[in-house]
This record gives sequence, C-alpha cells and structure tokens, in this order.
Amino acid sequence: MNTFTAKRAANLFLTSTLLASSVLLGAGTLPSSASAATVPIASARSLPAVVPSGTVTFNTTVKQKYVKLPVYAVQVRYGVDEDPAPAVQPKAPLPAVSFAIPSGLENQLAVYWMNLGYDSRGAMFLAPKGWIAAEALVGANGSYGITLRNPANTAESLTFSDTAGSCVGCAISSIGSYFPKERTWADEEGFPGEPKTYQQYTMLGENALYYSLKDSNNSYTTKGVAVKTSRTDDILFRRQQVRMTRDHQLLSYVMLDFFTDRYRTGYAKSTSTADKISAELELLVWYQQEPASTSRVTPLIRKLPDIDWGKLSRLSGTSRLWPEEMINDLTRHISVITPDLYLPLLKSTKGLDGALSESYSNLIGTLFDQQPVKVIQVLSRADRSLQTSAVHLIGYHLSYRNTAGVIQELQLLRQQKSMDANAQKVIDLLIQRVKSPY
Repeated sequence: MNTFTAKRAANLFLTSTLLASSVLLGAGTLPSSASAATVPIASARSLPAVVPSGTVTFNTTVKQKYVKLPVYAVQVRYGVDEDPAPAVQPKAPLPAVSFAIPSGLENQLAVYWMNLGYDSRGAMFLAPKGWIAAEALVGANGSYGITLRNPANTAESLTFSDTAGSCVGCAISSIGSYFPKERTWADEEGFPGEPKTYQQYTMLGENALYYSLKDSNNSYTTKGVAVKTSRTDDILFRRQQVRMTRDHQLLSYVMLDFFTDRYRTGYAKSTSTADKISAELELLVWYQQEPASTSRVTPLIRKLPDIDWGKLSRLSGTSRLWPEEMINDLTRHISVITPDLYLPLLKSTKGLDGALSESYSNLIGTLFDQQPVKVIQVLSRADRSLQTSAVHLIGYHLSYRNTAGVIQELQLLRQQKSMDANAQKVIDLLIQRVKSPY
C-alpha cells in the first residue's frame, strides 16, 4: 500500500468509526419484555435505534457500595451481512462493573452498549442519559466505532474508534497522529499521520495519552484519551473523545475516566493507579457539590494526600479556578484546621508549581504564623523529605518579611523548653531557608 492509499484508508477509518470497547464485569438486569420500546428510526438516512435494555451495577466507593445505571442497546450497521442479523440487545444481563461513579452524578449517566457481531461480544460506553446514537459501525475487517450525541445540543458528543487489530496501516497512521514521539516512526513505516495540535497533553504510562484540543467555541471543551500498543505487539489503536459545554465538564471527565479505566486493558502496559485521573476527578466532583462552609475543610484536607495538583489543574481546563479556590478556601478557614490535620496538609504538595505553589506556600505559612510550635512539633516527627518540603514552603512565606526580625523570632522559638533536639533541627533548617529563600 503506498503512502497516499494508506493515508486515505486511515482517514476513512477515523471518519467512519467513532467509539467502543469491551471489558465488562458484574451483574445487571434485562427488561421483562423483549419488545422494549425504541427511539423511532428517523428518515431515509436512519439514525440507529436505541433500545432500553435493563440495568447494570457499578461497584463504587466503600460508602456508596454500588449504583445501578440504565442500559441502552444501540443498533449497529455491519460491514458484512449475517443471517440471522446480530441481536441489538445483549442476550444476558451485563455483568457488574468495577468503577466509581462519583456521588451526585449517578442520576445523570447511562450505559450505551453495542453488539460487535460475533460470540455475543459487546462494547459499552458511559454517557449522559437521553443521548442518541448518530452512528454505530462494525467494519468488515473488525474495526468498530460509535458516535453519541446530545439531542438537545448536537455539538455535545462522544466519539470512539478502535482498529481492533485489523487495519495495521490505519493504526500506525493514527498512532503517528496522536502520539508526538511516534510521528517519525509512522513516517518511516510509510503510514504518516496528521499530527494533532494539542492545547495540552499528558502521557498516562507508556501507551496512553490524555489530551485537550483548542475548541473553536470557547464555551466548549474537547478532550480525549488515545491508547496504543507498543511497536513489538500487534499494532492496535483506540481513542475516545468528548466535546461538552464547560458547565458539563465533570460529566466529560467521568466518561473519559471510564474509558481510561476499562479500555486500556490489553493495550497499555502500566496499570498503576498513579496513571489514572480518578482521585482528582472524585475531588473535583465532591468539591463542586459540597456546600461552601467550614464543614468541608476537614474532608477536603483528608482527600488531598492522594492528589496531584498538576493533574487537578489539567482537569480544570485553561482556568485554575478550582484548585486555587480549594487552597484559598483552606487559607480563609485556617482557624478550624486542627493539629491532627497538619500532617496530611503538609504532605499534600505533589505536582505544585507556579501560582499554585505560591498559594500553597501562603497556606502553610499562614498556618505556621498562627501555630508555630505545633507545626514544628509535627515536622520534628516527620521524615527528612517532608521536613525539607515544608521548610521550603514556610521559608518562602517568611522571606517576604524583615529577614533579621524573622530569624530573631525563630531563635527565640528554638530556646523554648518544648523544643527537643529534633524540633531544634527543624528550626535550624527554617533559619537557613529564610537566609537563602531562592
């Protein structure tokens, strides 16, 4: 296949195939009647029918235990005619899924299922209730995809495509398009891609990439996850992309997180939870829904040690409003932060940079201003790495004051009877930091 033909084939695949995948786990229900109502098929160029097909259980957090989401089966167009045609609905209840649906979103989401046409295999996707299917395809070569849209606003959509190991040229071209480090390889293989211009992207392990694209309409965000195999394996590629209005961003994060959690299996080598965005997503959903008051200070601090502030900022899009607001919220309510919360607060510095780092320095520094003895006592029992990190933040905060005055105050603090040898070492580190804050 020459370069032009390969590129044309890849473009045809990406245009016609749009969403799917299959890793199903646990228990659900089917409707009692097989003749369930469907969404009417429209016009000569019909939209796929969407058939209510029972429920599926999601095993979620310890507190929530599980939720049931409705299942909608989507009518599929197949590249090869079969007699009899594959059933639209699953033959048995879908097994339970091990995935956390954030509390408060369970009434807004549904599962959409498509039959891949052989051995009753299906692919499932998470999307808002009431969405319609614009297309659902399984090619003659086994590649498949789906597009789901919001009927009230068709600019909101979820698209998925999977080469399924069938079109190697398509997969190589797509990998070259979405993975910047693979562009040269794709060119050398004779299947050049069409490189994406990302607003930002983050690698999730070696073989998966989370990205956002610059949207022509600032009221929308376009985000996606692309997954590939390594060059030594069968060359495969799959992608899910979600376009939503900015006020629906939390739903788009959950949809992409589900894809990342379920459908990297068999593709990405790394399965480390550090590569997921779930903890940050859970925090964003919780914080947006929790009433603004002092009562959310304690649970917020207890959630922070699992958070990467860099990932949290990326989830927030081009604005850092949410993570900045969290830090400022804690600073405003510094008086209600009890000593048992000092350690998790001091530990929660992963991914801090730039303006967020400065804001967090102000938070920790303000806490030190109000409770210097208790903060130093907590740090005296911490490991050296944590001491160094906290001293860096506190020292930066103190460096804005008169250096001689601050050092004098620290030396007086060092002489207090409550300061043992370990506490005195922490104070010595602070004095050194104040003298050389940069």
